[in-house]
Amino acid sequence: MYSSQTSRQRGQIHRYTKIHELIAPESVEFFSSDAQRLGDKESLEQQLHEITGIPVEILRGGLLENFSLEERKNWMEGRETREEE
Repeated sequence: MYSSQTSRQRGQIHRYTKIHELIAPESVEFFSSDAQRLGDKESLEQQLHEITGIPVEILRGGLLENFSLEERKNWMEGRETREEE
């Protein structure tokens, strides 16, 4: 079960973060709409995995070629972003 802050984090991460913004940089920090730091990629990796379906291995810099194109497409399903990915 998620706390209300975690639920809010889930919505913000799900809605506004593009997949390449999660997997490409070594470090990513997340902030709420009122500029409160939610955490970074490392501290939120399990939540990021649960929200996006992206394996922790990939979030930690693993090789994309270890995953099929179909698996990678699944990471984009149901996502809402401001711009097309």
